[in-house]
Amino acid sequence: MTLADVEIVRLGNPDMQAAFANGSVDAGLVGAPYADQILADGSATAIAEDLTPGAMTVAFVGSGKFVNERPEVAKRFVLALMEAARLMQGENYYSDENVAAYVTYLNATEETIRKSEPQYNDPNQRISIDGLADIERIHRQNGRVEYTEPVDIAKVVDSTFVEWALSILGTAQ
Repeated sequence: MTLADVEIVRLGNPDMQAAFANGSVDAGLVGAPYADQILADGSATAIAEDLTPGAMTVAFVGSGKFVNERPEVAKRFVLALMEAARLMQGENYYSDENVAAYVTYLNATEETIRKSEPQYNDPNQRISIDGLADIERIHRQNGRVEYTEPVDIAKVVDSTFVEWALSILGTAQ
């Protein structure tokens, strides 16, 4: 079975619980804590977990206009993002302050958050060139993009903002 064999429905993670409960989707890729809520209410069963172990699955990007016309703001954004990633790791993941923020911004209950597997965010915000190249290759193979030649990921990734933030905060262990 390939992506060509399924009808793709684009839903936000917060909408997935209702979609499973009312039967409007048969399967989905759902992140925590939303997957935990769906499993808890019994409207779905996990058929696979951690499809990309160790792989970077989310990246924050800035438009050329933003990073070229407002580089100081972009630098401060990356610095704040790195600080936040560090505050949300390990023992701090379930701190009362973090759980309150998750409940506020994730449309999830405190109970679900505390029962879910902690999400990992690289505290050094390193961008995996190899990982992105692999994802780009898969999208090309599955026809999810209109081009056929590989993109040289190293030419489109700019780590200068991350390196600047690391020069301020130091490298986390």
